[in-house]
Amino acid sequence: MAAPADIDEVIERWDVDGEIRLALTFCGTVQGVGFRWTMQALARQAGVGGWVRNMDDGTVTAELQGTGHACARVLAGIRDQFADARSRYEFLRRMGLGFSVASCEQIAYHEAVDGHTDFEVRI
Repeated sequence: MAAPADIDEVIERWDVDGEIRLALTFCGTVQGVGFRWTMQALARQAGVGGWVRNMDDGTVTAELQGTGHACARVLAGIRDQFADARSRYEFLRRMGLGFSVASCEQIAYHEAVDGHTDFEVRI
């Protein structure tokens, strides 16, 4: 998927039956706002494996692996967490807190191995 308008398009596309593995890049206000740690908590809660990492260009990259429905829950959780924060805190609205998905593509799924449902923040 090339440059979707927002995360809702990605959620709709990948909320499917079956196992998937996605490589994503997020842009916008995604560094210094707890994005990685929020994603880790949501992924672990949903039983989704993978990782998330800040990049030097200000984006955040991630891989999610699990059922399509579980991966979609993680992405919806990220969307909702940051929408809720914007609605509650004026200074975040003034900062323009928001993000979009710069890229999302399906990559080869790895069969279940020990720890495949762990999700880590990479430094």
